Amino acid sequence: MKEEKKRLKIAWLFPDILYLHGERGNILALERLGAMMGLETEVAKIDDGIQDFEPMDYHIIFCPPGEMVSMPGIIERLRPHREELENFIDSGRVLLVTGTSQCIFGGRTERSDGPDFDGLGIIDCDYRERKLVYGDDLCITTDYCAGYDQCFGVQIQMMDIAS
Repeated sequence: MKEEKKRLKIAWLFPDILYLHGERGNILALERLGAMMGLETEVAKIDDGIQDFEPMDYHIIFCPPGEMVSMPGIIERLRPHREELENFIDSGRVLLVTGTSQCIFGGRTERSDGPDFDGLGIIDCDYRERKLVYGDDLCITTDYCAGYDQCFGVQIQMMDIAS
């Protein structure tokens, strides 16, 4: 009888809305680490089917950063799952949250140019959006690709932990 491989199930929250900073690379890294550990890794994109989302079906829930303007809508879509998300965390499973998406799980977020909003209140933390957007822009000119100029850049939206 063939031994069944152990599985690592990852929920990737709102990949088409929370897409900043190349976070797909984090998913690829998790898949690679799973493979190195001999695990069969399964990544489920949780988006439009959020009503069927069962956090305890996963070992890791990954929530990448997104534009602040998107956060209230995401919070409302996750609100029916608040208790299950809290139970997920309390069970010792991994909720991996990067960047601005921290505010989804925290308390109040003060926007710099829009209405303030409340997160899910799972973590006791408030946030304040900064007015400035920081950039790590690297512009190059090259004769690669038939002499086209190429510019690569990154914008980083910032927020501070207020309490």
